[in-house]
Amino acid sequence: DDVDSEELAEGMKKELDSLRSFEVFEDVPVSECSLEELQNAYSYRWVRRRKPTEARSRMCVQGRHQQISDQMGISMIFN
Repeated sequence: DDVDSEELAEGMKKELDSLRSFEVFEDVPVSECSLEELQNAYSYRWVRRRKPTEARSRMCVQGRHQQISDQMGISMIFN
């Protein structure tokens, strides 16, 4: 399932453009982050798939320390 590097770059660009359009994240240079912010940053990986007409890339965030509160105020932590 070989993906051409140009197709891969285009797929990654499309994914980032989509995430930016929904204001999912904010670009912050590492040099402007505190040590605490860097230690608490979520890790991610790129998942790619070859479709008949293009290469698709998805950024998958590993939110293993993500905290979610429901409507009743019950908090859950995913480890």
